[in-house]
Amino acid sequence: MLKLAAFDLEVTYKSGKKMFIAYILSRAALSTFVDEQIEEEINLCCNLLIASLSVNELTIVDNLIYKCNSLVIPTSLRKDILSRVHEGHLGIARCKNLARNSVFWPSMNNDIQNVVSNCEICIRYRKSNQRQPIIPHEIEAIPWYKVGIDIFDYNKQKYLLVVDYYSTYIEIALLNTGFTAKRIIHHLKSIFARHGIPKVMISDNGPPFNSKEFKEFSISWDIDHNTSSPYYPRSNGLAERSIGTIKTLLQKSNDSKTDPYIALLQHRTTAKNGCLSPAELLMSRKLRTKLPTLRDALKPNTIDAKIFKDNEGNTYRRNREHLLETPCSGIPKNFDNDKNNEEVFSSPEREEAELEKEWMEKCATENKDKAEIFADH
Repeated sequence: MLKLAAFDLEVTYKSGKKMFIAYILSRAALSTFVDEQIEEEINLCCNLLIASLSVNELTIVDNLIYKCNSLVIPTSLRKDILSRVHEGHLGIARCKNLARNSVFWPSMNNDIQNVVSNCEICIRYRKSNQRQPIIPHEIEAIPWYKVGIDIFDYNKQKYLLVVDYYSTYIEIALLNTGFTAKRIIHHLKSIFARHGIPKVMISDNGPPFNSKEFKEFSISWDIDHNTSSPYYPRSNGLAERSIGTIKTLLQKSNDSKTDPYIALLQHRTTAKNGCLSPAELLMSRKLRTKLPTLRDALKPNTIDAKIFKDNEGNTYRRNREHLLETPCSGIPKNFDNDKNNEEVFSSPEREEAELEKEWMEKCATENKDKAEIFADH
């Protein structure tokens, strides 16, 4: 028995006729055995059992058994004690702390946890589960392919916001006559008539986006309408962040008594961290503002949004999947050496590097020509 004490055994009852080996050995028992050795092992096992169960802490007072200051509850009364412990619906941790101060029985913590976990009242009012990490949206390298939409309030008025996931170009519309599904659809049709119909549209689950009329509109216009998770607006984070940006622009324009449409235009035409502006990414051209601009700069130009230069002349590659700007490490310093290029790049990488080189040379030539034009004037 002492040798078996180190193991966690699961005992299963079997009738004697099915225990063939034990049945045979019981009929062929040893003729002599040492009683003192068996008794010593039994006493040792009992002592170990007592020590593990902390039986030495048990005391009897007025025919009641106490473990330290906690009353030991018999099996027949445990259900009643559990109902009293959970009467205030305090939750698992607090119910355990409450019970530990006055009562005790083996596996008491597990019994309390089972009672609280299965309580309908506690389940109804418990806090939401821990937030799961956000999975980034898949961004197609196509302007106005996926858009996010939302409704926001500013200065006691409702606005509709539409933002392109690829270019972060923002469109807003004032909802003068309410924000019913019919009015929202009317403004969306107007915006889509200017920029085209997106393939994917992201919104929350609130009205009017959950209406039957809006669903029919999405189907008739061949738009995949995806909604964010309930009570989790961060899954439509681009629209939420764009709302904050637009509110700030409107508030500043209101305080400074300036035209909010000029602020919106400047936001659309301003490059961020040296990257291309939202208007250039969406329309492949720059928008004319109140600032003096060369005519050639306003001409349409096919935009390669994958690479760009910042104000210090550093070359960057644009990660279109997450719309992040990362250093362009694919161009070695000795790029002009064609022999070294063949050793460094494989065939697809070499073609990409050549395109990047042509793009940088073209930009340098255009900047030089512009400098000469300004010098002549």
